[in-house]
Amino acid sequence: MDYCEILKVLPQQELEPRQFLRICFGIANLSPELLLEEETKFQYSSACIKLLSGLLGISKQAVRKWGNNPNFDKMPQHTRLTLAYINKCNLNKAIINAIVKGEQYTPPSATAEIFLKKVFFEGMTPSQRLATVTHINFRPQCIKTLSQVLKIAASTVQEWGQDISFKKMPKYHQYTLGYALVILQQHQQHQEEQVLKLPVPV
Repeated sequence: MDYCEILKVLPQQELEPRQFLRICFGIANLSPELLLEEETKFQYSSACIKLLSGLLGISKQAVRKWGNNPNFDKMPQHTRLTLAYINKCNLNKAIINAIVKGEQYTPPSATAEIFLKKVFFEGMTPSQRLATVTHINFRPQCIKTLSQVLKIAASTVQEWGQDISFKKMPKYHQYTLGYALVILQQHQQHQEEQVLKLPVPV
């Protein structure tokens, strides 16, 4: 899958935390009056912090530093992108409820190397992988892919390292890549299911 195909599958816009939380808790379509009623409940504020903390793999204290709940105006742009990816994953309602109840949840995570190998090498033979890695455009493709998926400058990606591991990539991006992989895998599974539904030639 090349980066052009990836971009067709992944969300292109960040998602505001307040809207994300409304979607997660199933209140996005309520009237303004009912929305206000739900969002001003004491347990809603606590649930928002628990959910963001669990889904993003960060402490509740870090979430509180993002500003007033549920707007979280100080949330970084890269985290808002992660929210868009999480939303695209169509999380099971049971998972959301479990996180809010305090149950342990491990968010999907992927290093740059794992992500790129999944994208470029999945389904390839060893000889095809070797040909891909040794191609002169491979590193530029890796940089462009990470740049597009994480919505950051290619020059920033270049600073993370000279090989496919990009070891200097900040850890918080691993969660973004992890959720991106979930989306791509779901897309691939859907395509395979559609193929299976095609009539068999006689």
